[in-house]
Amino acid sequence: MFDSAINISDCLLIYIAPYHLFHGAFFLEGRIGGVIYFEDIKIGLIAVSADYPPTDVVKYSRFTEMIQLSAPNGNDYN
Repeated sequence: MFDSAINISDCLLIYIAPYHLFHGAFFLEGRIGGVIYFEDIKIGLIAVSADYPPTDVVKYSRFTEMIQLSAPNGNDYN
């Protein structure tokens, strides 16, 4: 979403157990953002104000959880 590393601050998440849902807001270098994430299906959405100071223009991105495997090292038998 952004061309460089970013810092997220003031993140406030809640967990709604019956729906396996995380929901919350945060600040990203002065911009306001929000996130939802469904733990059971491992899919989420992040939305961040595109400009600073914040405007009504928003960047959205869907994401999924992926397992990152290490490179084979010759000791793996699976």
